[in-house]
Amino acid sequence: MQTWLAKQFSCRRGLSRVRSNRFLSRLGAAHPQLVGYNSSSADLPILCQRAIVNGLRQPEFCKRPEKPWQGIDYFAKGSDYHVDLKELIGAWGKGTPKLHEIATAAGIPGKLGTDGSSVVDLCAAGHIREIVQYNEYDALTTYLLWLRTAHFCAKAGFPASSVV
Repeated sequence: MQTWLAKQFSCRRGLSRVRSNRFLSRLGAAHPQLVGYNSSSADLPILCQRAIVNGLRQPEFCKRPEKPWQGIDYFAKGSDYHVDLKELIGAWGKGTPKLHEIATAAGIPGKLGTDGSSVVDLCAAGHIREIVQYNEYDALTTYLLWLRTAHFCAKAGFPASSVV
């Protein structure tokens, strides 16, 4: 099973349409595992919203099995094909850490200057490169946290003595 990290795309409508269509089309064809942090409440709904706003059709991505064990379902809670680390690590509530908090506590670099709350302002000011850099860094942080989580769960063939 391939794994892709879910991240948002550019706020420019035309560019967003092309990238969203390409990304969702590739997801529908390849059926990789998606891994994110708060991706069930943020990244996946945002991708779907952008697709709907842009009039895209992605039946392969949206296809759901009749029974949970019969196929790939990115929208089902607890699906192996969409792992939301926030749900796995913290559930929901006051004790749920932000990505930056859990990453830095685990020795993984967290946010550097920009966070999600400033993306709209960056987009309005035309600072698309900063948004891309923020998303790339966020994806890398999520990947490193996923590796740490896989190590904790004894997944992906990590030897017991290795430290991610």
